[in-house]
Amino acid sequence: MNLHSKKIDSRLATLLLDLEQASENSPVHDDSLIRLPKKDLAKIINISPETLSRYLTRFQESGLIKSINGMIELLRKDKLFKISNMND
Repeated sequence: MNLHSKKIDSRLATLLLDLEQASENSPVHDDSLIRLPKKDLAKIINISPETLSRYLTRFQESGLIKSINGMIELLRKDKLFKISNMND
């Protein structure tokens, strides 16, 4: 499914899951933290950085993610997977 045809929360959840999986396979880092700047994340899913910040805050307040020094750790992949509608 085209990432841009989904709702913002679904697009963001899909992106975070994809990036986390890619970072797990990275030979450069030994963790699965997402290290992409917010402006790049926003650009990928075609939203403003401000909108991205609002959604990341919502995800963090819901206990789905944790922000660590500008990096993102996924805490509840199961819930992010449901939000992403990847199983449709």
